[in-house]
Amino acid sequence: MSAQPGEKLTEDDRRAYEDVRRVYDKLGDDSRYAKTQQWLIANYGIALLAAIFAFGHGTAGTFCRVALGGLAGLTGIVACWAICGVQRDLIKYREWTDELLGRKGDRIPTSARIDPRVAEMLYEGYRTYWTVDLSLVLLAVVVIATVLVAGDLFFATR
Repeated sequence: MSAQPGEKLTEDDRRAYEDVRRVYDKLGDDSRYAKTQQWLIANYGIALLAAIFAFGHGTAGTFCRVALGGLAGLTGIVACWAICGVQRDLIKYREWTDELLGRKGDRIPTSARIDPRVAEMLYEGYRTYWTVDLSLVLLAVVVIATVLVAGDLFFATR
């Protein structure tokens, strides 16, 4: 039996809806924070690579340039590892959200589905996310920057 517009929620339905909404909002906040962390990791990784590149071109010794090339490679590996770690957390948040809502929102009381906020929550839960594609772009940028910096420091002739 479905609720009609204007029908009041029962106390149990209201409580269930509020619990689902509270957890859903928390997962959304965690997802946004994790995505911000991915951007910060990529930005700081690139900034560190730029500093290594600049320092490497200011030094005269071959050994120092090779050591800095190795440091650039290590920086790139750590940045990629951290971005992938945050992406794993984002996937967990997505799975928890899907579990919370149930398949097509069947865990939300029928009478609560008439609320526009619930419709928005269900839509957000099942739309296609571009977070994985964006993570791949961040990874690609870090890898390309690492290869360019490390390659230049390892193989550049003076």
